[in-house]
Amino acid sequence: MKAFAAFVVDKKKYVLVLYVLLIAAGIVGLFYTNVNYDMSKYLPSDSSVKEGMAVMDEEFGSLSSITVMFTGLDEGERQTVRQALAQVENVKSVAYTAGDDAYDRGENAKYVLTIGAGTYTDEAREVLRTLRTQFSDYDVSYSGAVADNDLLITTLTEEIPVIVLIAAVVILLILFCLCESWLEPLLFVGCIGIAVVLNMGSNAFLPSVSFMTFAVGALLQVGLSMDYSIMLMNRYALERQSEPDPASAMKKALAGAFGAITSSSVTTIVGLLALLFMSFAIGRDMGIVLAKGVLFSLLCVFTVLPGLILWADKVVRKTMKKPRAPKRERKSVLAGLGHFSYRCRGVIAAAFVLLFAGAYILQLSTQISYTLTDPDPVAEVFPPDNPLVVLYNNQDEAAVSALADRLEDDPNVKSAMSYSTTLGRQCTAEQMANAIGALEAGIPVSADMLGMIYYDVHGDGQSVTMTAAQFLRFLSQNVANNATFAPYIDESLTANLQTLMKFSDPAALTQQRTAESLAEFLGMSASDAKQLLLYYYMQHGGADGSGTMTIPAFSNFLNNEVLTDPTMAGMMDDAARAQASQLQTFTDVTAMTTPRDTAGIAALLGMDEQTVKTLFIAYHASRGDLFSGGQWEVSMQNIANFLVECGGLLDEAQEQQITQLSWIINGSVYGTQYTAPQLASVLGMDAAQMQQLYMLYNSRHGDTSGWTLSVQQFVNFLCQEVLPDARFAAQLSGVNTAQLQSARTVINAVASGQAYTAAGLANLFGGLSSQMNRGTMELLFLYYASVNRGEADWTMSMQELFDYLHDQFLTDARFASFLTDDMRAQITGAQTMLTDAVAQLRGSNYSRLVLTTTLPVESAETSAFISGLMRELDAITTGDHYLIGNSAMGYEMENSFHSELLLITLLTAVSIFLVVVFTFRSLIIPALLVLLVQCGVYITVMVVGLQGLEIYYLALLIVECILMGATIDYGILYTSYYREMRASMPVRDALVAAYRGSIHTVLTSGSILVLVTAGDGRFFGNLAVEQICRTISIGAFAAILLILLFLPGVLALFDRWVLPRDLRRQLYPPKARGAQSAKQEHKI
Repeated sequence: MKAFAAFVVDKKKYVLVLYVLLIAAGIVGLFYTNVNYDMSKYLPSDSSVKEGMAVMDEEFGSLSSITVMFTGLDEGERQTVRQALAQVENVKSVAYTAGDDAYDRGENAKYVLTIGAGTYTDEAREVLRTLRTQFSDYDVSYSGAVADNDLLITTLTEEIPVIVLIAAVVILLILFCLCESWLEPLLFVGCIGIAVVLNMGSNAFLPSVSFMTFAVGALLQVGLSMDYSIMLMNRYALERQSEPDPASAMKKALAGAFGAITSSSVTTIVGLLALLFMSFAIGRDMGIVLAKGVLFSLLCVFTVLPGLILWADKVVRKTMKKPRAPKRERKSVLAGLGHFSYRCRGVIAAAFVLLFAGAYILQLSTQISYTLTDPDPVAEVFPPDNPLVVLYNNQDEAAVSALADRLEDDPNVKSAMSYSTTLGRQCTAEQMANAIGALEAGIPVSADMLGMIYYDVHGDGQSVTMTAAQFLRFLSQNVANNATFAPYIDESLTANLQTLMKFSDPAALTQQRTAESLAEFLGMSASDAKQLLLYYYMQHGGADGSGTMTIPAFSNFLNNEVLTDPTMAGMMDDAARAQASQLQTFTDVTAMTTPRDTAGIAALLGMDEQTVKTLFIAYHASRGDLFSGGQWEVSMQNIANFLVECGGLLDEAQEQQITQLSWIINGSVYGTQYTAPQLASVLGMDAAQMQQLYMLYNSRHGDTSGWTLSVQQFVNFLCQEVLPDARFAAQLSGVNTAQLQSARTVINAVASGQAYTAAGLANLFGGLSSQMNRGTMELLFLYYASVNRGEADWTMSMQELFDYLHDQFLTDARFASFLTDDMRAQITGAQTMLTDAVAQLRGSNYSRLVLTTTLPVESAETSAFISGLMRELDAITTGDHYLIGNSAMGYEMENSFHSELLLITLLTAVSIFLVVVFTFRSLIIPALLVLLVQCGVYITVMVVGLQGLEIYYLALLIVECILMGATIDYGILYTSYYREMRASMPVRDALVAAYRGSIHTVLTSGSILVLVTAGDGRFFGNLAVEQICRTISIGAFAAILLILLFLPGVLALFDRWVLPRDLRRQLYPPKARGAQSAKQEHKI
């Protein structure tokens, strides 16, 4: 050691140059240190949660989420914001349901963004930065792991330098208050500062350091090793009292302090290295960095500080503080403590036992927390859910699906979402429609469309046929009022659909109807229907043409009604018309019975007057009044009857004409009633034509109730015979000939009852609507089949549905006219989204069941739920399975914590015990010191519990190691002074001297450790760091009090056993009795 001391002192310039280079390298290393913010990386290697997370990352990749809460948005703005959020790069989806209490509460709206990058990636942070920039004008809050990580990084990069600066000021203030010289603090801080730079810079050689280690490492290093500098300085000051040469004094100081400083550092290092045995790897991370820091501090104290002290020796002496009180007064407190400790050593030892036992018992009631939740502004408005993920082998899909269904009934479970319960769940068409509606993705698939798809998938390609009647009814009942299919019916068809529905009943089409009934059925005037009906019977016969008429009545009807009707006038040629006109003359009873002279008769008969005169002579001759004188006048009736009776007066043709004329005149005069055949004979007309005229007469003046036709017959007649007849143009001028022909086709098809394919009905109905093409008809046939032949228990999964939509629906010609470009884009986008969703629930080997629970993250109820869930998974699955989530992690830590705490406690205590045994060559001293420090740990836990707080399990494990390793130094220091002073002083004075020798170091180093850790925890803003630092601060304070207040009394009580062997033999000879005893007692 002397050679080392000589080298350090003599080569101090070279040493300092070397350190300048090392400092530069350390500063560079700081920029290359990889800080890890993902605490899951430090889970135990055998952690099921850690294994599950690794498998999950391998199977599903990395995703993360950001919860965004906007305040003060109206309903329209909320939808606009949702759309804007979805457009942000790397945002995979946005969960928001308007009106749902989980997303809308008063003036607050919550959106959950799924990010296509891991929580701790730059991509995720970039999304958050984009959101903050884009929505900077809104009242918005962010939460979730990405937001927490971003805040942590910001804190670490922006606040740590400030915290370190503040800590440095606090440390300097403490040192200024407690050091003898104003310059000493600067030397101490400079030396330990160099060690901190070297330690933090050398972290670049590690794969990474946790943010917790990075946050507390520097300040803990200062607190743990500042006493080394003080111990060396105190030793140097002591040596300078007897050695005027500073270099020689420093060499002696190095040699003299080496053992104490080394022992102190070794116990600290051993305690820190115990962290390496924590199953939670954060212990290894922190233990390595802090142990390395203590080594760097030790090295700097032994190599850098000597040179600094020597260079500044004169200045240090010049800046020595003036005593504020007489030496006796200043040290009276320490003397009082020493005397009290000696006098009350038994009481103090008993009090310590009671304190130890009481602290141990009380600390058992302190609640241990295994998870930490950072403050969340969103959770203040929207109570957070507690998600758990079950990762299971795909071969266990059926078993886990059944488990998920059971869990849905658990009051603590809001939802159980897995592939088999969501995208892979077999759903009926109705269930599928509800599921798609819940997606709010604007997917253009209605319930009716789903029914068609289900039929197309499950119908096994069965051909479908329909009668025309079935189609018409289906069109009216299912299609016309359906928003999905109504666009396939044009306005004209829609307007006439009610009329067409009349054609859907074959019985109604073949039922015999009167003209009035036909008119009502077909929507035409009764007169037109009657006339057309008459025309039908005139053409085809079969109608009633019976009844009688007088010849005058017939003549009047013929001339005044028939010949004046353009439609009927065509029934008679010009000769007939002339004959009808002449008939009107001969049916005039007055004219025919009025006597006329020869000129009048000649005019009526169309004969020359001379011939008529001859006939008159014959007439009067037959009457015997030929020579009676007077004017000859005879009525037409009389002359006609005379000519018929006499005969031979005219040629044969004239006789026939006169005979017929006689019948006409007599029938008219006597009012004889004639049937149609009789009248035809009388008038010399065609019997069939006379029958038609009688029918025409009856249609207008008689009873036609017996005249009937079916709708089918009537429409066929119209199309085949009436439409081509120009005489009926006026009556049918408003009729669409093409539509009438199409209606005829439809009516015949309905009446036939024939079943048609889609192509057949497209031909039938194409004339009624241009939209009734084959493609439309195929679509309607599929719809018809789904309605009438589909089965309610047919099922599909959502994945199967969207695969169908994408692979078949979009390319199916039947749906071509139905699909717009927007609809195609929506389906393609939805299928892509669904594919991504499937990929997040079902991997190549494993699938995920995501449970959304209302359980607290940590509680007895939560532990019971997880325990039951794990047991059930063990029972029903055959492959690997994992439970992942904060609660699962806490449950895992809870189950292993107590055994791990026991292991760490024993390992730390035994290790330090052995170090102290090696240092003091004693068993009682390490036992006392370990018990004192362990009591400090118990007091720490007790104090936290008495405040109504929980202690973080990780903080307790870390604190166990750090306190045991760090604060035992103070006990070692005091004990070392006590043993050294005991060689020349009695117990009481040795206690006081030990106080005087160690108090400065203990208070200075202890104050720094207490205040620096308290400040770091208070201002850093991370719960884990806060808990660790707070616990260390309380523990260090408790340990300092225990060492200063209890250790002296206990040492005095066990004085015989704590002294070195040689001194013990000297002070406590084994055979000292009698007179020697009194002397010995005085010496003690």
